[in-house]
Amino acid sequence: MSNKAHKQMLREYASGTRDRDAIIAKAREKMFSLVASGQRDWPLKSEKARQRARETTNTPYQRRMSSKRMKQNNPSRDPEVRARMTESYRRFIREHPEKHPNVIMAQRGFMSSIERKMKDLLDRAEIPYEAQYPVLQFFVDFALPSLKIAIECDGDYWHKQQPKRDQRRQRMIEGQGWTVVRFSEREINERLDSVEEKVLRIAANHSGQYRFMPCKVLSVQTEERCRTGTLYNLSVQEDESFVAKGIIVHNCRCVLLAQLSEKGLAMLEAVEKGGPGSGNFGHRGGEGGPGNPGGSTADGGPSIDDRAARATASYKPMTAAILAKAHEMEAKVAAAVRGRQLPDNEPFDVVQGKNVFEVKTIVRGKNPKITMHPESLARKVDAARKTGAKTHTVVVDIRGGRLDVYYKEGLGSFRLKNMEKLSGWAELRRRVG
Repeated sequence: MSNKAHKQMLREYASGTRDRDAIIAKAREKMFSLVASGQRDWPLKSEKARQRARETTNTPYQRRMSSKRMKQNNPSRDPEVRARMTESYRRFIREHPEKHPNVIMAQRGFMSSIERKMKDLLDRAEIPYEAQYPVLQFFVDFALPSLKIAIECDGDYWHKQQPKRDQRRQRMIEGQGWTVVRFSEREINERLDSVEEKVLRIAANHSGQYRFMPCKVLSVQTEERCRTGTLYNLSVQEDESFVAKGIIVHNCRCVLLAQLSEKGLAMLEAVEKGGPGSGNFGHRGGEGGPGNPGGSTADGGPSIDDRAARATASYKPMTAAILAKAHEMEAKVAAAVRGRQLPDNEPFDVVQGKNVFEVKTIVRGKNPKITMHPESLARKVDAARKTGAKTHTVVVDIRGGRLDVYYKEGLGSFRLKNMEKLSGWAELRRRVG
């Protein structure tokens, strides 16, 4: 078609003299009727016609020229137009976060393998969460909105390449009052029990489930353990965080855990018999931040003194009798495997040749699992590696007057249902060999 005829046709389309849609529809109708009657066949049904089309269309030159025209005519290549498009898209996402591709993909079940494991973990724990939750202009992998906890699953491929960007993003999210908890791909794939333990602990901390235990500090002892200086060991259970009147210890991450001497046990029994002491100690900080040393808590809840008063009535202290029961079970394990019970300052509880045993005794409560702090676990694994020992975990459940023995090779935090339940001490001996 000549340029003159093309321009005339465009003028007729513009004026309404020609209706392009009606012309196209009429041509399609005519073509279909011819094909249906057998008077005409589709040209491209012929292999010869298809080959000619391949040779004359979509050639490298045509693709190159088409790409060049698209780049030249693409308005988004104009910096001003691109800035307006970006701002318009961001405004739309702020107003309709559910339209973001990440949210839509999460709703349809498209997740990475580590995100899928984290989702299953939260489902098992029955923790209410939202996937791809909007905070500022970001979307966190999983959020516990009521507790303002953001859980990020850092895959190696993406997050190792942009650490500074992740740090800046985290600071901005934390600036909105959120606690950001990050887990690497290796942690989720290899230490999922530890990941679950940490998530449950932080969620419990933020929901105010930690109780305060009244006790009296009689003395703080120091001990020279390393060349760099004096080590002040103020570790409390696994969080290594606590609040007292006049002192806050937050994630001190001491190298060694405190060992309670016979004299210390006697002091603790005296405190338990005498009631609350001068210091109210309790978990409060954890990864969510240190506690409030007085008055109401940061979330407007009861004060530390109020919680301590409530805990006084319900507190069930760990007495020397319970500790003695744990030592008794260690001795029974040692006898069953024909090994030797080790003192408390050793990494393991029982040794038998090249086998070492971690013995856990469950005396009370309803917790269906045993936990081991990551630093304690690393310390024990290192000790076993240096000696070439094989590690075993034995759990003795004596709640309710029964005696159940559970076994698992290796060390770590385990649910009882994932361990092997043995019929008794004889089977433990056969199992270990």
